Amino acid sequence: PASAIALAEEFNIDSVLPAAYYDILRCAPRSDWDEDFDWTKTVYLGGPPCKTARWACLSAAAYRKIMHLQDIMTEEIMKHFGGLRNCSPRGCREQVRGRCRATWVELVEQEGRVMEHLQNRDIFGQLRDLRTRSFKCEDICNECKIAYLNVIQTSREDSWEVLEEVSQGGEYSG
Repeated sequence: PASAIALAEEFNIDSVLPAAYYDILRCAPRSDWDEDFDWTKTVYLGGPPCKTARWACLSAAAYRKIMHLQDIMTEEIMKHFGGLRNCSPRGCREQVRGRCRATWVELVEQEGRVMEHLQNRDIFGQLRDLRTRSFKCEDICNECKIAYLNVIQTSREDSWEVLEEVSQGGEYSG
């Protein structure tokens, strides 16, 4: 991702920046691609903390943007998972017993563990996992599933817009 950022910023290819910055946020700063990657061995490049980048090819401005995006994505995680927890569909058939709502809150809390989010800064992975788990959950009625999936999609789109805006040089308004 560092190489992609350097290339995109040098040649003004803004469309690459959101995905590249998102990817580099999930890289381990202590691991460098050129130092840690050995083509002679079978190497698994998983997510944090093992994922490497070519850190040296980044400009000072790119480093500042990474630091700024770390704070922003942390805020996005806290904001959206707080909002998801409070989601309560009106058309739920289970409102008397509260089974749907209780199950949803439990899923959000399990998926929204703050420390894990802050460490990985992977809001899109967390939202994807929450979407999958809520869709498969038999304790949530279909009306609630539809409402929850829509809220998850909206959170994903909102967070991507923020990442897109900031990675391409815009300001974050919170």
